[in-house]
Parts: sequence; structure tokens; C-alpha cells
Amino acid sequence: MSATTIGQAWNRFWFAPVAADAVGLMRASLGLLLVVGHAYQLVSFDVIFGADGPVPAWVAARSLPSPTWSWYALFDDRQALLAVHLAGLIPHVLLMLGFKSRTMAFLSLLVQAATYHRNPYFQHGGDRVMRLATLSMIVVPCGAALSVDAWLRARKGLAAITTVPATMHRLVQIQWVVIYVHSGWVKSAGRTWANGEAIYYAMSAGQYQRFPAVLEPLLQSSFFQDLMWLATYVTLVWEAGFGLLVLWKPTRYLAVIVGVLVHGGIALSLMVGAFSFIMIWGYLAFLPPDALAKLVARLRVSQSR
Repeated sequence: MSATTIGQAWNRFWFAPVAADAVGLMRASLGLLLVVGHAYQLVSFDVIFGADGPVPAWVAARSLPSPTWSWYALFDDRQALLAVHLAGLIPHVLLMLGFKSRTMAFLSLLVQAATYHRNPYFQHGGDRVMRLATLSMIVVPCGAALSVDAWLRARKGLAAITTVPATMHRLVQIQWVVIYVHSGWVKSAGRTWANGEAIYYAMSAGQYQRFPAVLEPLLQSSFFQDLMWLATYVTLVWEAGFGLLVLWKPTRYLAVIVGVLVHGGIALSLMVGAFSFIMIWGYLAFLPPDALAKLVARLRVSQSR
């Protein structure tokens, strides 16, 4: 294989055109997750950001590798902190709506970083994945469709942008494969995963149970215990083999469907923040962009009737 052929394959992989509607759908749904997550932090605002909360700014700064920065650390007054936090909603909302989309993706990433640097202890893997997903939006014209940007472009009489480079799709695909494969192989060394007990024990953790009144009786059922034993091994094989499953076209949809079932089950039974939702969001990158574009077109037609 010549260097020219390799270069062409490289360019096709990273920069082949994909439907702008598919990217627009991913941008809008990611923006919605960011808006909901940022607004939900208001529920525990004083605990997370308050100067008198359990994690003062100086503790957070000492807990993170240098350099650390956060505009939350500049204020002690509650009203000022609240105003700063509410202002952080603006780029998330505008990213969702698609106004100055790439700029808002960058500002949204800054807001998430400032939140993390102020108090890393309330966050989890889902927040980290959200930051990576937002970063991927910056590298493509994510507001080319389904956006205020596209509407303004049409108002000016400019031609619609129908395709964008596949770079964002590739970044998400690679990141999701790395997350799952690494997680699967690490779990395979754990005793509870090897014994088929891991998911049952996770469901038994009272502090995470979403509906304990429903879950506790199920945990006593031998049928449910056997189901959790099977689910543990299915999850382990699916995660460790995720890269191969999505790479081989005949099993790609199976990998996505299993993922939706796994994360959907987690979201229904356990309180783990936005983790399940952002991981399901990433599956949009594994679906054919043209199929997503056709779905968007059908929705447009149905709304116009």
C-alpha cells in the first residue's frame, strides 16, 4: 500500500462528508443535556459552590494538578456566586439552539472546566465524558443545520450547508471505544465481575437506588438474582468487545442496542447523574448520518403539515 493510498484513507476517515442534520441533532441534544445538568446543580448550589460549603475553594485548588482556575473561586458572596452560575447557563442554551455554535461550544467547555475546578468531588465519569463531547463539537461547523446559525444564513440568502467533515463523529467513536474496552478489561480482573455478582451488588447499594421500594423486593427474588448474574456477564463481554462489535457491520446495531439497554437500565434503577444519558447520546455517532438526516427530514415534513 502506497503512502498516497494511506493518506487518502486517512483523509476519508477524518474528513469524509457527513449529513449536517446528523451533527445538528447531536449538537442540540448535547446542549439539552448540558442545560439540564447545569440547572440541576442549583438544587445543591450552596453545598457545591458555597464559600461555606464542605469544599472551600482553596481545598479544591490543592486537590487538582496545577494550574487550577475557576471564576467561582473569585467570589464569596452567595448572590454573586449564583449570578455567575446562572450566567454559565447562557452558552449551554445557545449551543443547544445553535447560535454561534462553535464559539458557544468553546464557552460551554470553559463553564464545565470552571465548575470542575471549583469542586471536583461532586462530579463523576459522566461529567468528564460531557466535557469530551463538548470538545468534539468545536472541531466541526456544528451549527450548520437545525440551528439559529442555519436560519440566519437562510435569511441572508446564502446556500444551506448540507454536509460537514466527519471529524466529530470519529472523535466520539474513538473515545467511546476506548471507554468501553478499557472498562471491560479492568472489570474482568475484579472478583465480583468474574463471579457474576457485580450488577447485583451495584443494585443493592442503597445510596444509589432510584426506587428502593421497587428494587428491594426484586433483589430478594431468585429469578432477578439469576437475571443480574446473566446481565453481569453480558455487560462484561459487551464492554470488552465493544470495539470489535461496532467495527463489524453485522454486529454494530447489536452493540448499540445492548448499550441502550444497559444504560437505560442503569438510569431507571440507579442515580448516577448524566452518565447513562451522555453514553447513549454517543451512540448517535455510530448510526448512519444519512439515516439520521432522513429522520430529521421526516420530522420537518410532519411539522409543516
